Amino acid sequence: MDGEVPKVKVKVKVKVYSTKKGIWKRIGDFQGGYPPLGVDGTFVNGKLHWSLEAEAGGDIVSLDLTTETYGRIEKPEQMKKPEIKCDEDSESLFEPVLEVYQEKLCLLCSVDNGHTDVWMMEIYGVTESWKMQFAILINNPGGISRPLCRSEDGEVLVSTGTKSVRYNPDNAAYVDIPFRDQNIEVYHAFPYTQSLVLPYSKEEKDAIEQRRRCKKPR
Repeated sequence: MDGEVPKVKVKVKVKVYSTKKGIWKRIGDFQGGYPPLGVDGTFVNGKLHWSLEAEAGGDIVSLDLTTETYGRIEKPEQMKKPEIKCDEDSESLFEPVLEVYQEKLCLLCSVDNGHTDVWMMEIYGVTESWKMQFAILINNPGGISRPLCRSEDGEVLVSTGTKSVRYNPDNAAYVDIPFRDQNIEVYHAFPYTQSLVLPYSKEEKDAIEQRRRCKKPR
C-alpha cells in the first residue's frame, strides 16, 4: 500500500502602516513560515526580530523597517536543533526568548534547574559574536528571568514574572524590590543618574532664559 503525506506551506502576509500617508502597505511575505503567535518583534539596530521555533528552522528573522526587506541571523551553535542547549551540562526547558539588553540583541535560555542564561550578540549580524554574558541563578521554574537594565555598579534589574530583584552577576546575590501593589510586573526599565546639570543645549538654555525675562513683572 502506497501512502501519501501532504505538505502544507504557510504564507504570512505582512503590511506596514505609514503614519505620514495614513495607509497600510503590503510588503513581502514573512520569511520563515510564521512568527511566534502573540510575540512582539524585538527592535534592535533599526530592525524588528522574531525568534523562530526549532520546527521552523530555529533562526532569527529580521525585518528592516527602512528597506522593508527580511534577513536571517543564526543563533548560537548550542541552541540549534535537534537539542537546544545553553551549555554542555543542561538542556533548555523552553524555546530561547529574544530580548534587547543594553541596546543589543539577546537570547534568554531557561535551563533545567530553573535558572536563565543570558546570551548577547556583541557585534550585530556576526554569528561568532554570540557570547554568554552571565547566568541569572534565581530559581524560576515557571519561566524566564529577564534582565531589564544594568546600573553603573554592575547590578542588574531582573524581572522573574512574579517579582523584581536587584541581581549581582558576580556572586549571584539578589535583593527583592518591594512594590505597594504586589501584583505589579515590570517590563521595561532604564538607568537614571541624578544631576544638577540641565539637559538642554546652549540654544535651548538661551530660549528658556529669554522666556524668563519676558515673564518678569514690569
